[in-house]
Amino acid sequence: MRHSGPDKISFRLFLLFAFFLLTGVLLFAWYGQPVFLAIPALLLFAGLAVADYRLLYFLLFAFIPLSVEIAVGGEFTLKVPTEPMMAGFLLIFLLIGLYRKNILTKEYLFHPITGLLMAHFLWMIIGLIYTVNLEVSVKYVILKSWYMATFFFMALVVIRNLDDFKRLVLFLSIPLTLVTLVVLLRHALLGFSFESVNSTVVPFFRNHVNYAALLSVAFPYLFFMRLNYERGTWQRRFMSLALPVLLVGVYYSYTRAAWVAMLAAGIAYFMVRHRLSKYAVLTAATTVLLLIAFLAKDNKYLDFAPNYSQTIYHPDLEEHLQATVNFTDLSTAERIYRWVAAAHMPADRPWAGVGPGNFYPVYKRYTVPSFRTYVSDNPEQSTVHNYYLLMLVEGGVIGASLFLLLVFTVLFVGERAYSRMKRREDRNWVMAALLSFILILVHILVSDLIETDKIGSLFFLNMAVILMLDRKSGNETEAKGS
Repeated sequence: MRHSGPDKISFRLFLLFAFFLLTGVLLFAWYGQPVFLAIPALLLFAGLAVADYRLLYFLLFAFIPLSVEIAVGGEFTLKVPTEPMMAGFLLIFLLIGLYRKNILTKEYLFHPITGLLMAHFLWMIIGLIYTVNLEVSVKYVILKSWYMATFFFMALVVIRNLDDFKRLVLFLSIPLTLVTLVVLLRHALLGFSFESVNSTVVPFFRNHVNYAALLSVAFPYLFFMRLNYERGTWQRRFMSLALPVLLVGVYYSYTRAAWVAMLAAGIAYFMVRHRLSKYAVLTAATTVLLLIAFLAKDNKYLDFAPNYSQTIYHPDLEEHLQATVNFTDLSTAERIYRWVAAAHMPADRPWAGVGPGNFYPVYKRYTVPSFRTYVSDNPEQSTVHNYYLLMLVEGGVIGASLFLLLVFTVLFVGERAYSRMKRREDRNWVMAALLSFILILVHILVSDLIETDKIGSLFFLNMAVILMLDRKSGNETEAKGS
């Protein structure tokens, strides 16, 4: 068979890739080192990046539900294939910036969301000066740069219109639905028992909390993007089937935070529609300050220390929920143990904190023994399980203030964009991103999920989408005024 022109080049590239793939597989089989499998993957990534980096970007979202965590050199872990792809997109973004002037418009670069996000990141870099462990902080900052470049700045480059976003949602939702069906099937074979839920989500998720978080955070995408497809289309039919699957997945995840977050999203929908977000933020902030004052006065918080012998893991769901109400559930008590430690830490480093990624190496010297639980040894080296406290501990008052200011700005800008949009399709689009963002804000009250590819990706994507739609709504308003 004779090949000519582009077909001949494509055939030779295919043979070259096949050669490296076969070589990588043979080396992996001989030495047992997964790194050899990365060689053909990197070549494929490079080829797709040159051919069509936009298609590769959408493909990245298909891998988010499918990514697995592997140990790389001691305590360091890597989410594969998503985090290597993020590193690649950081490079792509830098290369595009070198060869294309005005890669992002001034409306994007000088938007308050972009400015506050960069200020938040810049403070992390400054934190390298004050960090208690430079190596840990440098790794943290590098990883954060991958997430920002890929899911915020590249989103502003790749997503040009509603059709692009609908395509992205499809790339994410199809594998997510399939993974959910697999988890539900595995769980059904075990009788949907509460005790077995964690084992059914491995290897795609670390635990049932990460699994339920992704399902709930993705739910607004499917719900509102479904409305933007015509009746009878396969996309609308697929999403009509996928939505109940995700809901069932959230229910049988037995994750309290996901249940609460879904209820909060329903309330947030009506708040956004009636422009009540500023009152909700003010109420929440006042409540938190009053609660802190109440617990701090005369060390009142010590009255809530759990009974060590009674604070245990409950394999029965009903007992688990009852223990949560009584503060005798093991996971809840361990969170409080770390929150108490985190509340004491800023006293020594109030402005700059202990440095990015350094909660774990430092927190144990600030713990209060009366709050200790059976799992306080923390062999998995997890952090404080409250992202707002984490920002205060690792970034100090300045870092936490910048993060909160960024969050509040995204909420207010998203609500403004929604109120200015005239087309139903655009209102659905901004509502999907805004509710997904709010769901993440609820989840990180009890988790540190922004540092994971499953949720961190959507956290930055939501900000980029809200920024785009704010500028779109602003331009439409100005055009109408003219």
